Amino acid sequence: MTLATCIKTCTRCELRKECTQVVTGRGDPTCGLWYVGETPGRDEDAQGVCFVGRAGRLLNLLNTKVGIKAGYIDNLVKCRPPENRSPEQTEVEACTFWLGKQLTTYQPKVIVAMGRYSIGYFCGYDWAKTKNMAITQEVFGYTEHAGRYVISTCQPAYLCRNSEVIPGFLSQLRLAHRLYLKHCCK
Repeated sequence: MTLATCIKTCTRCELRKECTQVVTGRGDPTCGLWYVGETPGRDEDAQGVCFVGRAGRLLNLLNTKVGIKAGYIDNLVKCRPPENRSPEQTEVEACTFWLGKQLTTYQPKVIVAMGRYSIGYFCGYDWAKTKNMAITQEVFGYTEHAGRYVISTCQPAYLCRNSEVIPGFLSQLRLAHRLYLKHCCK
């Protein structure tokens, strides 16, 4: 059984009972550039694929703008929380089991962590710090963590409501693209 099939049949937390289906990533997971968001939305829950709604279309457009043609996109949490609420700690912990397996299997070098829960996971923050993280300039960061380059930024859905943040997001995408070209395209 493939890893994607195992993820699709997951029942590790209560979210599976509420969602339409488990949402898996899209793109080539062997690509060294990964985007990891927080949770699926309504469109993703209906189609079973990450970032296919309005935020996903915006992300595609912004990637094109900076010249990114490759990448794999997934979420930290694989099932849509009811009414698009934020994930709970137990739900994140249940799903990061799968993300950990994906990271071990595919070994991406550059990760764009989109949103506070994704940033918290990749930067090793405790739950309180993660949950209370604000969308401020400090979110737009960069670090090396566990042999990977982690670029922190906000969720594309946030950009849909706050266009003034797009320049900072584009700057992070440019950084991700440079790191990808340098470390993954030899």
